[in-house]
Amino acid sequence: MTDKAKTFSIGAVFAVMGSFVAFAIGSGFSTGQEILQYFTSYGLQGILVAVAVFIADALILVEFITTGKREQFDRGGDIYTYYCGKYIGKFYDWFTALFVYMSFVVMVGGASATFNQYFHAPYAVGGILLCIAAGLTVIFGLKGVVNVIGKIGPCIILIVLIIAIPALFRGDSLESSLQTLDQALEEGTVLKASSTWWLAAYSYVGFGLLWYAPFLASLGKTLNSKKEAVWGQVLGAFVFMGTAVIVCMALLLNLEDITGAQVPMLALALKLSPTFSVIFAIIIMLAIYSSAVPLLWTATAPFVDDTTTKGKIIILVAAAVGCFIGLAVPFDRLINIIYVLNGYLGGLIIIFVIVKFIRRTIANKNQNGEVVA
Repeated sequence: MTDKAKTFSIGAVFAVMGSFVAFAIGSGFSTGQEILQYFTSYGLQGILVAVAVFIADALILVEFITTGKREQFDRGGDIYTYYCGKYIGKFYDWFTALFVYMSFVVMVGGASATFNQYFHAPYAVGGILLCIAAGLTVIFGLKGVVNVIGKIGPCIILIVLIIAIPALFRGDSLESSLQTLDQALEEGTVLKASSTWWLAAYSYVGFGLLWYAPFLASLGKTLNSKKEAVWGQVLGAFVFMGTAVIVCMALLLNLEDITGAQVPMLALALKLSPTFSVIFAIIIMLAIYSSAVPLLWTATAPFVDDTTTKGKIIILVAAAVGCFIGLAVPFDRLINIIYVLNGYLGGLIIIFVIVKFIRRTIANKNQNGEVVA
């Protein structure tokens, strides 16, 4: 038995899946606002968005996490230099730090909207609580982050499905729902991510790449084998997009009940059970927290050492500034502006990844006489 076979762990596979899902699900997904804009707003074509995103994630994100395992980067952001070269790589390293910080701002908006919609608390309360929790977690470093979020992700998916699956059977007819969708789009009560479904898929993959590349490179560094990375990431992408399809259809078939809500999934939870909706409101906050923590870490990692007192103070200040910004703009607008526009630029990384993969494969073939991925 090889050393690689000895070190392969099913538990590690599920840990990778859980970490990815928890990171990806965040405020946009768990609240339903992200699904509404990127999937549901295109009707049945939303399923095509999910298929395209799954294929892209299964290929590119596996490449990221296995590269992190193989190259053992000092910093997660070094993955951009690896794929894009010194100068473009440095641009993406800095731009990603800015984008993920803006994404952290989106999490603040999601927390505020959730507390406000369900608990009728002042809008600022949820955002302030999130920033305190995320800031304190990040100063303990990435290992603590992964340990926390890896356990939250599967629970969030389960709760989301408990709400979405019954909604599939009690909603309106598909024909009626599509008519309601057309009206909502005309009135502007439902926002679209892009003009076409394939542009929405491209933007969704693009902003995901900016989120995931440094995080997965750092996560891959901690794994024992390439198989753990591959299977964990593919399983995570499948679970994530499979859930997205179910939520997409649940929102579409219950559009009259959720139109205009900043937190559509919470509106579905209230329809299912007022008592259960309390639990779901808490789960949404955990989902937002599970994304906010690694986002804040990724945004500050290029600039500070989180093991020093100075670095910890800067991280807490960054959390406070993000809180201030996130409370100034409505949650649905934050997603529509920050995710969509940054997703277009993030999608260009795909070209660099493909070129690097081809060059590496050719170099390995020339060196060893065989293809080594």
